[in-house]
Amino acid sequence: MLYTDMEGRRMIRIMNYSWVVASSMFNYFKSADIENLAQFKIRNELSQAPKRGAKATKEKVLNDLVEMLSTYRT
Repeated sequence: MLYTDMEGRRMIRIMNYSWVVASSMFNYFKSADIENLAQFKIRNELSQAPKRGAKATKEKVLNDLVEMLSTYRT
């Protein structure tokens, strides 16, 4: 994955992980690493903090993580 970090450097992230293509969310989450997904989501939202502000970013991160984990549980 090619991306730009928070300091503006172009980086390449190599992920040696395969995800199953499935019709239900249960099968998707069964093969996913939740900690890595949460970390990716947090970093992505923190990069938007200067535009949205700290409070809005915090609320967005918390709401998205709660939604993701509740979907994982169900």
